[in-house]
Amino acid sequence: MNESFDLLEAAKAVFTADDLKMAEWTELHPEPNPKNKRAQKKYWRRWRTAREVTVDESWAAQLEAEENFHAAKVDVSRDYHDVMVKAATSVVYDRVRLAGLGSVAVIGYSVAIDLIKTQLPAATS
Repeated sequence: MNESFDLLEAAKAVFTADDLKMAEWTELHPEPNPKNKRAQKKYWRRWRTAREVTVDESWAAQLEAEENFHAAKVDVSRDYHDVMVKAATSVVYDRVRLAGLGSVAVIGYSVAIDLIKTQLPAATS
Protein backbone atom coordinates (compact mmCIF):
# COMPACT_ATOMS: atom_id res chain seq x y z
CA MET A 1 0.00 0.00 0.00
CA ASN A 2 2.79 2.42 0.91
CA GLU A 3 4.57 1.75 -2.37
CA SER A 4 1.47 2.44 -4.46
CA PHE A 5 0.81 5.59 -2.40
CA ASP A 6 4.38 6.82 -2.99
CA LEU A 7 4.03 6.15 -6.73
CA LEU A 8 0.73 8.06 -6.73
CA GLU A 9 2.31 11.05 -4.98
CA ALA A 10 5.21 11.03 -7.47
CA ALA A 11 2.78 10.89 -10.41
CA LYS A 12 0.78 13.78 -8.95
CA ALA A 13 3.95 15.85 -8.59
CA VAL A 14 4.94 15.22 -12.23
CA PHE A 15 1.46 16.13 -13.47
CA THR A 16 1.38 19.29 -11.34
CA ALA A 17 4.74 20.39 -12.77
CA ASP A 18 3.56 19.67 -16.32
CA ASP A 19 0.29 21.50 -15.71
CA LEU A 20 2.28 24.49 -14.47
CA LYS A 21 4.26 24.43 -17.72
CA MET A 22 0.98 24.55 -19.59
CA ALA A 23 -0.16 27.53 -17.52
CA GLU A 24 3.12 29.28 -18.38
CA TRP A 25 2.56 28.49 -22.07
CA THR A 26 -0.88 30.09 -21.84
CA GLU A 27 0.62 33.22 -20.29
CA LEU A 28 3.28 33.43 -23.00
CA HIS A 29 0.74 32.91 -25.78
CA PRO A 30 -2.29 35.12 -25.11
CA GLU A 31 -5.54 34.22 -26.81
CA PRO A 32 -6.26 36.31 -29.92
CA ASN A 33 -9.27 38.53 -30.42
CA PRO A 34 -12.46 36.37 -30.37
CA LYS A 35 -13.69 38.15 -33.49
CA ASN A 36 -10.73 36.80 -35.50
CA LYS A 37 -11.99 33.25 -36.10
CA ARG A 38 -8.95 32.19 -38.11
CA ALA A 39 -6.54 33.30 -35.38
CA GLN A 40 -8.72 31.62 -32.76
CA LYS A 41 -8.67 28.34 -34.66
CA LYS A 42 -4.90 28.50 -35.07
CA TYR A 43 -4.42 29.40 -31.38
CA TRP A 44 -6.53 26.49 -30.11
CA ARG A 45 -4.82 24.06 -32.48
CA ARG A 46 -1.45 25.16 -31.09
CA TRP A 47 -2.82 24.99 -27.51
CA ARG A 48 -4.07 21.41 -27.99
CA THR A 49 -0.74 20.36 -29.48
CA ALA A 50 1.19 21.97 -26.62
CA ARG A 51 -1.11 20.34 -24.05
CA GLU A 52 -0.82 16.94 -25.72
CA VAL A 53 2.98 17.13 -25.64
CA THR A 54 3.18 18.64 -22.15
CA VAL A 55 0.42 17.14 -20.01
CA ASP A 56 -1.31 14.13 -21.60
CA GLU A 57 1.35 11.55 -20.69
CA SER A 58 1.68 12.68 -17.07
CA TRP A 59 -2.13 12.82 -16.70
CA ALA A 60 -2.42 9.24 -17.96
CA ALA A 61 0.36 8.19 -15.56
CA GLN A 62 -1.46 9.84 -12.67
CA LEU A 63 -4.71 8.06 -13.54
CA GLU A 64 -2.87 4.73 -13.75
CA ALA A 65 -1.22 5.37 -10.37
CA GLU A 66 -4.65 6.18 -8.92
CA GLU A 67 -6.07 2.92 -10.26
CA ASN A 68 -3.14 0.96 -8.78
CA PHE A 69 -3.56 2.72 -5.44
CA HIS A 70 -7.30 2.02 -5.54
CA ALA A 71 -6.64 -1.67 -6.25
CA ALA A 72 -4.14 -1.85 -3.36
CA LYS A 73 -6.75 -0.36 -1.03
CA VAL A 74 -9.28 -3.04 -1.93
CA ASP A 75 -6.83 -5.95 -1.76
CA VAL A 76 -8.49 -9.11 -0.42
CA SER A 77 -8.10 -9.88 3.27
CA ARG A 78 -7.14 -13.41 4.31
CA ASP A 79 -8.00 -13.44 8.02
CA TYR A 80 -9.23 -11.34 10.93
CA HIS A 81 -5.74 -9.86 11.51
CA ASP A 82 -5.67 -8.62 7.91
CA VAL A 83 -9.08 -7.02 8.37
CA MET A 84 -7.83 -5.19 11.47
CA VAL A 85 -4.74 -3.95 9.61
CA LYS A 86 -6.96 -2.84 6.74
CA ALA A 87 -9.21 -0.94 9.16
CA ALA A 88 -6.19 0.87 10.63
CA THR A 89 -4.95 1.66 7.12
CA SER A 90 -8.35 3.11 6.27
CA VAL A 91 -7.81 5.91 8.76
CA VAL A 92 -4.82 7.17 6.75
CA TYR A 93 -5.41 6.26 3.12
CA ASP A 94 -9.16 6.75 2.69
CA ARG A 95 -8.53 10.49 2.99
CA VAL A 96 -6.29 10.64 -0.11
CA ARG A 97 -8.04 12.65 -2.84
CA LEU A 98 -8.02 11.08 -6.29
CA ALA A 99 -8.64 13.07 -9.44
CA GLY A 100 -9.91 10.33 -11.70
CA LEU A 101 -11.71 7.96 -9.35
CA GLY A 102 -13.25 10.34 -6.86
CA SER A 103 -12.85 10.14 -3.12
CA VAL A 104 -14.68 7.29 -1.52
CA ALA A 105 -13.78 5.41 1.66
CA VAL A 106 -12.97 2.27 -0.34
CA ILE A 107 -10.94 0.63 2.42
CA GLY A 108 -13.63 1.33 5.00
CA TYR A 109 -16.30 -0.26 2.79
CA SER A 110 -14.01 -3.20 2.12
CA VAL A 111 -13.42 -3.69 5.86
CA ALA A 112 -17.16 -3.71 6.47
CA ILE A 113 -17.70 -6.31 3.73
CA ASP A 114 -14.84 -8.46 5.06
CA LEU A 115 -16.28 -8.34 8.59
CA ILE A 116 -19.70 -9.34 7.28
CA LYS A 117 -18.13 -12.22 5.36
CA THR A 118 -16.41 -13.49 8.51
CA GLN A 119 -19.74 -13.51 10.35
CA LEU A 120 -21.88 -15.11 7.63
CA PRO A 121 -20.91 -18.76 8.35
CA ALA A 122 -21.69 -18.25 12.05
CA ALA A 123 -25.08 -16.69 11.27
CA THR A 124 -26.16 -19.51 8.93
CA SER A 125 -25.32 -22.39 11.31
